[in-house]
Amino acid sequence: MNQLLDDIEAFETALHGAVSYQVTGATKVDRSLWRDSLTPPSYEAAVAHVERIRKCVNFTADLTDYIVDPGPGELLNRLFESLNWVQKLCDGNRVLHYDPNLVRSVKRPAFTERAIRTLSECLQPDNKSFWHSLGDAWTTAGMKSDAFSTDYLNSTRAATADRAGFKPEMTIKDYGYYKAVPSKYRCYNPIKHRHT
Repeated sequence: MNQLLDDIEAFETALHGAVSYQVTGATKVDRSLWRDSLTPPSYEAAVAHVERIRKCVNFTADLTDYIVDPGPGELLNRLFESLNWVQKLCDGNRVLHYDPNLVRSVKRPAFTERAIRTLSECLQPDNKSFWHSLGDAWTTAGMKSDAFSTDYLNSTRAATADRAGFKPEMTIKDYGYYKAVPSKYRCYNPIKHRHT
């Protein structure tokens, strides 16, 4: 989970750096420099970013009882703010090789039944409206929660045993959509992983 959050943050930082340079570059020379030295992440990298967020949604739903201060709802809303930011960049043609269907076209991994239920219960109105706009692959379960839980726990138990807990110091930075990350996102309490 921590590795996914680190990767999400790294993608956002790279994309923000490129977009910010693009916004401030008013001349053709500036634009050329942006293309040469601050190229946005590739389309494939953007798809992988969305897939990571989908994985995080499944993990968060599966570990709901173990995520505290702030809770899973706040983390899920934070993830959907990231998705919405990418969608706005696509809609505004801010990155030429990102098409408007990028986010909604990502359908893997399938959401678990528990994930769909948790999203329905936890997303704030704006994020819930955006979620529903993404189509069936985002609002319909395609995997049983128990199967996902078992696979996750068996494959990650050893790798996560020594981790201190979440550190979702993610940033969503853009000229029109940036909001400072609340300090509480920088102090997740350690999570007690399940033992089977």
